[in-house]
Amino acid sequence: LGEAHCDDFHDRGAAGGQGRDDEIDVAVSPDAISSESAAWVGVLGRYIDVGNHYHAILRKTGRVEIRKQVNGVATVLAAADLTVNFNQFNALRFRIIEDQLQFFLNEVHVLSARDDEIHEGRFGLATNRAAATWDHFFVTQP
Repeated sequence: LGEAHCDDFHDRGAAGGQGRDDEIDVAVSPDAISSESAAWVGVLGRYIDVGNHYHAILRKTGRVEIRKQVNGVATVLAAADLTVNFNQFNALRFRIIEDQLQFFLNEVHVLSARDDEIHEGRFGLATNRAAATWDHFFVTQP
């Protein structure tokens, strides 16, 4: 992928074929994040459409979350408040294996959740009220 840049208020890009188990690794540098608490950068998993998917996100406040969106309704499955340096690239890994969802930040496991409401879908990158530069994007299917 090299470097890619997202700068729309609600930018989402999904790739790959329909899959169930994915491990998505990216490096992201938030370039500009609005002052709103709703602003975030993140990774999509089991993406069906904008209203149905899982996502692991990093907010400007340092809050990390694993969320699901089903029929347009967002639910936080797990969350934590961390200290994050936004002046550098941060490594994000979102691992979805069967009903286990795990989020890693800079190689440290920070969140886990269990959910299997969305059975399969694609993977991708997303921003909300933020601009970001993505340095790499690797997906493995264990």
